[in-house]
Amino acid sequence: MCNLSDYVEELGIEKGRLLTFIEIVQKQLKKNRTAEETAEYLDEDPALIRRIYLLVQESPDSPGEAILKKMKEFISI
Repeated sequence: MCNLSDYVEELGIEKGRLLTFIEIVQKQLKKNRTAEETAEYLDEDPALIRRIYLLVQESPDSPGEAILKKMKEFISI
């Protein structure tokens, strides 16, 4: 049986992982790299990285936390 603290820890790890991806996407966009190039670089699901790219393109100067909030409607974190 999983306890609450393990669950909370897993959520925190996932949030940190996504915030890292958002920061990387922001940097890669400034270098004119595509979502596919970035997904390959990160060895991550291209669909997830494309979703982040779209959100970052909509609000390029938004902090990672704001973009993460927008992502919550598409994935469970």
